[in-house]
Amino acid sequence: MFVVGITGAIATGKSTLSRFLKEKGAIVIDADKIAKELLDTPALGKKVLTAFGQGIMTDNTIDRKKLGSIVFSNTLKLDRLNKLLLPEIIKVIEEELSLYSKTLPNNQILVLDAPLLIEANLLPKVDYVIVVTASPELQLERLLSKNLTIKESRERMGAQIKEEARLKHADVVIKNDSDIGNFKQKTEKLWQDLQKKSRL
Repeated sequence: MFVVGITGAIATGKSTLSRFLKEKGAIVIDADKIAKELLDTPALGKKVLTAFGQGIMTDNTIDRKKLGSIVFSNTLKLDRLNKLLLPEIIKVIEEELSLYSKTLPNNQILVLDAPLLIEANLLPKVDYVIVVTASPELQLERLLSKNLTIKESRERMGAQIKEEARLKHADVVIKNDSDIGNFKQKTEKLWQDLQKKSRL
């Protein structure tokens, strides 16, 4: 299999790109989805609840928006959450990659959609790195459309590593600064390139 890592800042269009590639035939491992599923497990949920208190609960489940408001406004708390979550996320990703490596043909494209691809030291697991970028203005606009306040949006944008740290690892950079049609066109070209590389 040919493993493609997709990363980038918040609200740049990583998940949209993954979805487009899935429609083309890629298999996708979604790190954010894994994180959400892990938060719903009793074992990890209890650890997160112990670390951040009952204030993150709504209807007996962890409210991700409340948790986000706490951790993205405080670097130490974000580090604490990452220390709880990241090892578990990495374990699931490694298990899935191991399983797929035994069953998929060599030219099958597998996408690892992982915002923390670099921070979680997942680069050795991938053959090719795509960094998705967008202007800060567009990122902010997209976050505001998800019912976040300007303060919450800026905190989330500020909590991530610098763009330069991602770009130096990129095999290709996809700019998502236009409309969805333009982005899809870029995906068509990208898919053709990935297919060629997967056959090498």
